[in-house]
Amino acid sequence: MPTGVYSSNCIINKNIDWAITRKFKDFAKNHCGAVLVTNLAIYFSSSGYKNLIVDDSVSNTFNFVHKIVGNGPVIKLSSKARTYFAERGCDLHYKRVNSYEKIKEAVNRGNPLGLLLSNGFTNWHWVMVVGWREYETGDNYLNIVDGWNNSINRFYKINSRSIWWMATEYWIGKS
Repeated sequence: MPTGVYSSNCIINKNIDWAITRKFKDFAKNHCGAVLVTNLAIYFSSSGYKNLIVDDSVSNTFNFVHKIVGNGPVIKLSSKARTYFAERGCDLHYKRVNSYEKIKEAVNRGNPLGLLLSNGFTNWHWVMVVGWREYETGDNYLNIVDGWNNSINRFYKINSRSIWWMATEYWIGKS
């Protein structure tokens, strides 16, 4: 990350055991979408929706999610996430977000986002956005749970290393 003065916001401030792809590579393939939905369940569970974690187990939760989401690449993930959450008794809502400013507004409301990064027709990766960072120099970064590491100290510089991106804001409750 660059040095310098910045402003930021992150909706995660605790140590969370995130789902990561390598934990499930023995039976799942191209499964970053299922990992994202599992991580959404973990996030919302940490916010009080405890029924989203199957038998208090991240592995059991991933297995349940993977039965709904399947292997990837998966581009239409939101309706599958909603199906999982409904199976667990939660009303998940979502909407497409099409700018950095809208991503920032979602985070400021306390809502995580799914971010699909693409470098080609089927070269995609789903990550979860949990924060933003703006430097005085004008560089904007998204604080992400990338599905490869069990850390929120990961960042994606907006509009870099990807030919396009698509974001979806998620929340539970009234639409």
